[in-house]
Amino acid sequence: MLNCLMALESKYVEPMPKRDFELDFDFDSDSWGELDFASETEMKAGEEEAKGEITAKESAYQSLKESRDADMTKLEKMIIPLLINLAKNPDKEYIRWPNRQEKIEKQIDAILSITRTYT
Repeated sequence: MLNCLMALESKYVEPMPKRDFELDFDFDSDSWGELDFASETEMKAGEEEAKGEITAKESAYQSLKESRDADMTKLEKMIIPLLINLAKNPDKEYIRWPNRQEKIEKQIDAILSITRTYT
């Protein structure tokens, strides 16, 4: 079966000429130096170190996620009430909102304090 497959493959695959390969190369394993393998103790120490790093990164990720979730909740509490109040009376053409510039600027500052905080 294998010979049959190889025959089919060779029928449809064009062989690459030898000129496409550099056949004259020097394989000098002495220039690599001596290969050094880690002992089992060193491997276990490395594994424990890697596990510690993974745990630390997972903890940092979880902390960042909790912080982001808290910030998103703050943003919702700042934005959603405004949108709900704007939608209360859709039939009214105008909204009476005295002193809105000061209130809006305060809200913008509060939102920017959350979204532009880099830790």
